[in-house]
Amino acid sequence: MRKTVFQFAMLGLLLFSSLQARQTWIPAMPPPWAARHCFVTPVYDGKLWVLGGEDAMGRSFNDVWCTTNGSGWIRVDSAAPWAPRFRLTSAVLDDKLWIMGGGGFGSYNDVWNTTDGDSWVQVTPAAGWAGRKGHCTVVFDNKLWLFGGNAGGAMMNDVWYSSDGANWIQADSTAPWAARGGAASVVWRDTIWLMGGVVTGGPQIQFLNDVWFSADGANWTLATDSAGWVPRRGMSAVVLRDTLWLMGGNASIPIFSDVWYTVNGRDWLTATPAAEWLPRWNHGAAAYLDRLWVIGGWGYLGVVFQDVWFSEGLGGIEEQGPPPSGGAPPLTLSSNPFRGTVLISCRPPGTGAARLAIRSRTGARVRSWVDQRPAADRTDFCWDGRDDAGRLAPAGVYFLSLESKGFSATAKVAKLD
Repeated sequence: MRKTVFQFAMLGLLLFSSLQARQTWIPAMPPPWAARHCFVTPVYDGKLWVLGGEDAMGRSFNDVWCTTNGSGWIRVDSAAPWAPRFRLTSAVLDDKLWIMGGGGFGSYNDVWNTTDGDSWVQVTPAAGWAGRKGHCTVVFDNKLWLFGGNAGGAMMNDVWYSSDGANWIQADSTAPWAARGGAASVVWRDTIWLMGGVVTGGPQIQFLNDVWFSADGANWTLATDSAGWVPRRGMSAVVLRDTLWLMGGNASIPIFSDVWYTVNGRDWLTATPAAEWLPRWNHGAAAYLDRLWVIGGWGYLGVVFQDVWFSEGLGGIEEQGPPPSGGAPPLTLSSNPFRGTVLISCRPPGTGAARLAIRSRTGARVRSWVDQRPAADRTDFCWDGRDDAGRLAPAGVYFLSLESKGFSATAKVAKLD
């Protein structure tokens, strides 16, 4: 009896915390690409991409992958013509996908673009800025902007821009923010934003949590010299629903799995202090399909991840729009938490096969079903708490994902012993 009460108390606390934060992270299907960190994850041509990076053994990549839903990854190119590299940057301009710089055999200052991810054009083998890695790149005022980073061991605070990727103009040789690498940058509300990073030099490494912005790339203003999040490097920042988000990062020890957001760049709030994904830095991130995504990265003990996570709920930002079915939620459970069996009712819009998968916290598939629906009606699945091999799954929290003709929905369920 005491064990049962304790289980209910702990699972109740977990579910209550999720309701309070209103942000849950769901693991997508494990991707086929190799585990990596220091890669880029641009959104281009309606797809989410993975390019470059490095594995735990120091091997760099020049492969190109894409997906339209975060799960079905397609290898577009196993070896692009640009040299394998890590800590590169990417951007989308003039209906092209661009990459520039990064590290590998030295630090690069080349610029490439593509219209399909397979056929690449070298725009320049040597741009005007020094070869570097861990820099920032954004598209602003219909131009490519590149700033900061590590150039041969020297941290930089120069700012460059180009309208064609070949000819670069220096907007500032020494911006007012400290020279740094591993910072995060976005364009938000027609303004360039720069956040955090690391300054090397002297006897100790200094991590930063300052936030700067510029309306022209040359004149910078300090929004705050100490944001609410702990100083860090290797975090990610994206813009979703006119809100600026920051996720993960590293301050040597600790490594973070927190998620923060701001509506003004100065005052930051916590969406969740510890997301379901393990602490990581130098990971990929994106705003895609109206969700936040965190992909791969580097964790404790040198572990490099091969996983994909997406947000369900935005933690403090109100959800928008009715359920896709026009009233009834697409996924409902007969009980949550449950013991023994649970009835899962699915109402995806339209007709066609409904696919339901249950995954563990690590993203491993536990159970899956496919139902060929003859009409647009409800489909019920009954989970007896066992995996596809008939083994009883342990107690804990599991993630449900429903897919049908381009539609997807997610939910979370707690299983008791």
